[in-house]
Amino acid sequence: MRLTIIGNQQSGKTTLFQSLVGPHMSRAKGYFSHIGTFVSKDPRVFTLGKLMNSRKITPVTYEVTDFDGFGTLWKEERSGEIVQELNTSDIFLQIIPAFRNVDIGEEFDDLNMRLIFSDLRFVERRLERLEKEVKAKKASLKELDLLKKIENTLLEEKPISSLNLSRDELKLISGYPFITLKPRIVVINIDETDIGTFECPKRIKNFPVICSPLSVEKEIAELEDDERKELLKEYGLNDSAVHKLEETILRELGYIIFYTAGEKETRAWLLKRGASVYEAAGKIHSDIQKGFIRAEVIHYDDFVHAGNHKEAKNQNLMHLEGKDYIVRDGDVINIRFSI
Repeated sequence: MRLTIIGNQQSGKTTLFQSLVGPHMSRAKGYFSHIGTFVSKDPRVFTLGKLMNSRKITPVTYEVTDFDGFGTLWKEERSGEIVQELNTSDIFLQIIPAFRNVDIGEEFDDLNMRLIFSDLRFVERRLERLEKEVKAKKASLKELDLLKKIENTLLEEKPISSLNLSRDELKLISGYPFITLKPRIVVINIDETDIGTFECPKRIKNFPVICSPLSVEKEIAELEDDERKELLKEYGLNDSAVHKLEETILRELGYIIFYTAGEKETRAWLLKRGASVYEAAGKIHSDIQKGFIRAEVIHYDDFVHAGNHKEAKNQNLMHLEGKDYIVRDGDVINIRFSI
């Protein structure tokens, strides 16, 4: 999964990037200044690993990129090329500074319109060709009608994501490089002096919003757990924005986390919400999926209460499930399989 941080110059992009990835970064290519790895802050995998005395604990990781295309590298005549580099991303984190007399709405709209215009240019070019293809019966009328609906939405200065397209509609345009179809989270970078008084909007143009002093987040990220909690308390913060950000990312992308736990390794896995345990088995290993027999499932809370697999089974907290079981966030799963 790739997260891309976008925003205008001096908005706090690099500060958030460093808060997320720490030392796990390197130089990138093109319009990306850096690329790095964000190690999940989900504490459950570490709790499970300690209970199991695991030799290795593997949390979820995310690839993070810092996009510089909207800064000094921006050239209007190359705007299409610049914006299309964002197509490699799964979700955008748009940074908006809430200081230096910046108008939050204008700052959001400035970048938002660049994304919308990029999609609009593509749609207009595609519609010219598609109308000819429909007449020649080389393309479907459904696709043409859908693109016209998308064009109208973009002309109203709304992102494609606002249309809430159906699964069939998304399939029709799956090959198109639409930027405004992708999920986005707005991160408002507030000043330290505004902690506790800044009125954080819940959403901006229907995108979820997180407000945080990113300079403090960077400072917190460099500390150990006990020191981090103490510093959060000093600043009057209940939680790190990085933790809230990860929860929001998973919700917006429709993912959950499940676990496998053993003495050799305890590991966290990403899975699409609504996916079956058979699909989860494929995430672990293709051979496990092919030889799937049954899944032993214990929810995280029950596992912690019991302390291990054996006690969970003795207390009837473990249940056997077939291929169609829908995995829940926090499930600890052991797959019975035969090769």
